[in-house]
Amino acid sequence: MSAQTMLSICIPTYNRSVYLDKCLMSIVKQLKDTDEVEIVVSDNASTDDTASVVKKYQTIYSNLVYVRNEENIGGDNNIVQSLELGKGAYLKLLNDYLEIKEGGIALMLSLIEKHQADKTILFFASGNSPVKHAQSTYCSSFEEFLNIASFYTTGIGAIGLWKQHLDTIRSHYHFVTKQFYQTELLFECFQLTQASFICMDRIFDVNEIPNQKISYNFFDTFLNDYLNNLLVHLKDTGKLSQKAFNIEKKHLFTGFVYPRYKRFKFKSHHFSIDTSGMEKTIFSVYKTTPFFYGYLLYMPFYLLVFYIKKLFKGKKK
Repeated sequence: MSAQTMLSICIPTYNRSVYLDKCLMSIVKQLKDTDEVEIVVSDNASTDDTASVVKKYQTIYSNLVYVRNEENIGGDNNIVQSLELGKGAYLKLLNDYLEIKEGGIALMLSLIEKHQADKTILFFASGNSPVKHAQSTYCSSFEEFLNIASFYTTGIGAIGLWKQHLDTIRSHYHFVTKQFYQTELLFECFQLTQASFICMDRIFDVNEIPNQKISYNFFDTFLNDYLNNLLVHLKDTGKLSQKAFNIEKKHLFTGFVYPRYKRFKFKSHHFSIDTSGMEKTIFSVYKTTPFFYGYLLYMPFYLLVFYIKKLFKGKKK
């Protein structure tokens, strides 16, 4: 690989060849055959035609690296492996079901070139933040960054790391979560520099996967592994203040837990998901927070509307 490689787009994948095809097409059509951008696909022992899909794009774009694991090493380990396979100065993670909009790669390259020397942390939020009307902005501390990026830091597609940072981190860092290795690596970068830039430009399109199976307990994972494990660890080790922790705890509830609870409990959705015990999990985490009870006041009205709609649908039949 040429030393001129600026960007490695690192795609962990497993049995999603149809979506990976669209993902790779969105990338390749924005590129000429160049050493400046490398595509890395880390295949976690797929049993579909992932290999043939990648081979098709290797004939179009030669700077595409494909590695297939003989055994499934787990999703988080495959994420880390995809990053470690990259040779570019900047390693950009990408979900296999995302497409990069036209001009998105050019925007990434411009930011990488601008910050190659100072290694400012780059976060591609694609318009997502619990802060209303959030704009692309520079942050000078981890807490300022977390306030804007919030729980969207768990999303693979938003995250990228400088290769120099990854090499330093991997020499000493031990993961504390089960499901958020990418978030831990991102947060650990703030031990190397406090400077970050949150890009709010909407550069990704999402291909929704019908009946997408999520193998872990959704609310237990986010409330216990992300909040009570990772963020509590940061707080206990002095990397996050109690005030910042409380703000993120509220952001997680108002922007993530509450709307998804209503969606999974009462509305149709395209996920196959384990939500067993979610009320117990939510209550155990938020029972001491006053705002939680304020939100509960909306639930009876919401349920009333829900059941009235169900009643009228039944009468129409």
